[in-house]
Amino acid sequence: MAQQPRLSIAGPALRGLTALAVLVLTAPYWGFAYLALVLPIYEWILNLLPHGWDSVTVSLVVDGRETMVKASFRTFTGFEFAGSPIPSLGSVSSFTLQGHVLQHPVTILTLWAAWPLRHWTLRLVALPLIIPGLAVVEATDVPLVLYGSMQDLLLANLAPDRLASDPFVTAMDVMNSGGRIALGAAAGIAAMALTGAITGPAPETPAHGTSTDVASPVAPR
Repeated sequence: MAQQPRLSIAGPALRGLTALAVLVLTAPYWGFAYLALVLPIYEWILNLLPHGWDSVTVSLVVDGRETMVKASFRTFTGFEFAGSPIPSLGSVSSFTLQGHVLQHPVTILTLWAAWPLRHWTLRLVALPLIIPGLAVVEATDVPLVLYGSMQDLLLANLAPDRLASDPFVTAMDVMNSGGRIALGAAAGIAAMALTGAITGPAPETPAHGTSTDVASPVAPR
């Protein structure tokens, strides 16, 4: 009786691990260019969110050996926050690690490299499809974390009883507790699944040592 073919995971695993290693090792070279691309997006989104601050700026700062993304919230006229006054010319800053920003392209491109497709050239088809997912992830994660961190700092000092119910603080906690990698993985899987739906599924690759031959008919005597 012929054995059913099994899908070999060696190829996808090797491609994924290779891509992961290359992306991590070369991050010092491409990372700052990527940050220069996304930091204005973070700043634009933070200024769109509802708050009483007159200005929000996003920049890179170095704290010891760590490079951080810093959001500076400033008010020129003052406003009321959680029943307490924020004085004019007041400011507060929130931070997240640079590595949190770079984690998304690393996760998505690792999945892009590992995903089984019918032919390697189809990965070129997949590249444009991963861009919308990456954009959504970047517009969601870091802005929520920076905004939630600001809310957390102010509420902890002015209204600690409201910390547990604040949606931005909750979103920050979710992202910092595994939501970040889950969000990136979901975007990568969605893009590659869409690529597979457009181009057709990858053929099954027999695992090493597995026979897929059908028994030949016996020749008549």
